[in-house]
Amino acid sequence: MTDGSSGRDPTRRMDAAIKGSRRRSFETGLLYLNAKYDENRNQQRFSPASGRFHYTFRGQPENYCRRASRSQSLQKSLVYDATTYLNDHPGGPQSITLVAGEDATEDFMAIHSSDAKRKLAGYHIGTLVGEIKESKASDDSSSSAFLQPNKWKTVTLQTMIDVSKDSKVFRFILDHKERDLGLPIGQHVYVRLRRKTNGKTDVGELVQRAYTPVSKKNDRGFIDMLVKIYYPTKQFPLGGRMTLGFAELTVDDTIELKGPIGHFVWLGNGMASLHGNLRRIRQIGLICGGSGITPILQVLRGIFTDTTNNDTDVWVVDINRDVGDILCRDELDKLVKAHSSRLSLRYSLTSKSIPKDWDQSVGRLDAKMMNKYLPALSADGLICICGPPAMERMAKDHLVGMGWDGTSQIVIF
Repeated sequence: MTDGSSGRDPTRRMDAAIKGSRRRSFETGLLYLNAKYDENRNQQRFSPASGRFHYTFRGQPENYCRRASRSQSLQKSLVYDATTYLNDHPGGPQSITLVAGEDATEDFMAIHSSDAKRKLAGYHIGTLVGEIKESKASDDSSSSAFLQPNKWKTVTLQTMIDVSKDSKVFRFILDHKERDLGLPIGQHVYVRLRRKTNGKTDVGELVQRAYTPVSKKNDRGFIDMLVKIYYPTKQFPLGGRMTLGFAELTVDDTIELKGPIGHFVWLGNGMASLHGNLRRIRQIGLICGGSGITPILQVLRGIFTDTTNNDTDVWVVDINRDVGDILCRDELDKLVKAHSSRLSLRYSLTSKSIPKDWDQSVGRLDAKMMNKYLPALSADGLICICGPPAMERMAKDHLVGMGWDGTSQIVIF
């Protein structure tokens, strides 16, 4: 199976001969395996130079293990097989398969909690002998796409613009002014940055998250990132690790990007790809909360800038605390004005202070709101959701209860 967005094989088949005659074939999110079990030595050998590596089954891995990674204390690469965890991974299988067969130390450490690091020990299968070879350099000419699925690329901050009391648009410059970012509609980029400590970035914490930019599909030479900054509060005294990293940036600072990533692509002409399966979509509902508007906006643009598609109807429900928190509102209102026969837009505010002239909904997303302002269940229907995890879970549970298929008809960005 090939991932259409990147051209890589996201499942990487491996065949292992166990105890000579018993064979098993399975899909892995990590390293290629093709080895024979030596019962006497109780280990398998696999040398990276020849496409083989070594791992041992003796004892338990160290407490601070990393996926296909290098242990700080022992300076040796530990190998993990995440095959059985791919479909359960909160970030989706692709965020694992993007680093299949490579050193994933920094990627893993930048994004996972201490609980995830403890769970990782259960997937340890051995120790790598030798070094993992670097992937062959790809085409970096200005005519090629900027993003690469297995290589971090550096971009430089040019401007920062406040768009609300706690949200900013950051514009980062690519390496060529005519460079295409290379991001399909509906997909995301991984962003990696190092937090500043006393104004310095060489000693700070490395953090990483997936984001959907707000720059347009045909923009060249830059990427615009809309980021809501989660400042420290009494309830969350540390604030948002990643978003505070954005807030610490100054002009000419750099971050790194990698991608594309995601299981959904809006292809145009009413067609979408979900988990690699093509579907014609005639009714699509889009639910977002706060900065979750970013992937929703990209899908809206993809639908309404497409002159070949005139029969996809769209419903949007946008939940925010206050009026001033509604991000990208000008563009949303212009879209609904220009396409009122095909686009329905409903806002809802959750604050206790609602303006007297507010004529939209009030309150958090609930079943009544979804039943009223989203499309009815149909074979050609699709629902996309992006917002706080609790809202996403509630929305999906209600939709599934109404008969929507959770795998083929519901997208959680």
